[in-house]
Amino acid sequence: MKCNYKIYENYSGEMPEHNTQLDEQIILTQVKKSLEEPKKIVFRHKTKVWKDALLLLSIIVIVSVTMIAIRYLTNISAWIFALMLLLAAIVFFAVLGKKLLLTIINLYQKYAPETIRSSCLFEPCCSEYMRISVIKYGALKGFIRGIKRILRCRYPNGGVDEP
Repeated sequence: MKCNYKIYENYSGEMPEHNTQLDEQIILTQVKKSLEEPKKIVFRHKTKVWKDALLLLSIIVIVSVTMIAIRYLTNISAWIFALMLLLAAIVFFAVLGKKLLLTIINLYQKYAPETIRSSCLFEPCCSEYMRISVIKYGALKGFIRGIKRILRCRYPNGGVDEP
């Protein structure tokens, strides 16, 4: 633990002789301050996210089975099938991308360990920031803003940062 040696300095600027009682008092006050710091409270949503997760998973399975059936029941060339897959993925993410991202974020917020969730340096935490920015700016721009925030979440950054 680091001690503040400026307390020891005399007006002349020199360090006085070593005083162990003063060292112990300084360390005790620092330990008391660290114990008095408030712990971060982890907010867990009460929503049922499994209903949304199962809905999205069922849509993905239905689209996948349909695409496989189209490929094997018709005589389509491989590049046309690849183009159809790309178009189906673009349509899926354009229509359900926001709901998919919000479901993944809610799953993380509900089931991630508290040690990971409480380690964020910003207020609101990074997952809540991403959730708010996806709601506010849409799936693509909100996701990009959330990833940038996660990359900034390290020392010496921190503080209040609203989307």
